[in-house]
Amino acid sequence: MHARPPGLQDIDVASLSPFQRALLTIDGTVTQFIEAYALEPVAIRVLDHIPDAAGDAADWLACNRDADVLRRRSALEGKTTGQLFAFADSVLLLDRLPAGMRSALEQETGGLGKILLRAAPESRREALWFGEASLRDLPAALGHGEAMQALSRTYRIIAAGLPMMLITENFPVESAARS
Repeated sequence: MHARPPGLQDIDVASLSPFQRALLTIDGTVTQFIEAYALEPVAIRVLDHIPDAAGDAADWLACNRDADVLRRRSALEGKTTGQLFAFADSVLLLDRLPAGMRSALEQETGGLGKILLRAAPESRREALWFGEASLRDLPAALGHGEAMQALSRTYRIIAAGLPMMLITENFPVESAARS
């Protein structure tokens, strides 16, 4: 299996704030954590849903490179302030998603964590890596220009013993530092 992405830089964990350390290690819905910490409701804005083939994610999803996936990018933003708290890039292996989750993804734009809790309660997260990344070619809808420094973590969701999602969450360094 491949190591973490080459562009991901090591982080001196001791130099991070408690909030930043928690963002990188929390094993639960990050949206609820941010809401509690920021004292502000968080809105999930789905930027796109793109049917695709697994490609490079296949190793981490234990599937063929041509397996059908849904690539979903979303932003977690403060409902009051509009502050960008996170930018997530998820790869969902369609054949392994519970039926309830597939229909929920088609009908609602909520966070994957809440959809997952309702549709696949017997799942677990497996942390793969974290670091600092310089994100390039960001969606224009984020309003952050072409690049952003972010604390980044990647994990996969496993259900019935098989990976069904690969999720990368990026937390803008400027936002995480202010919080």
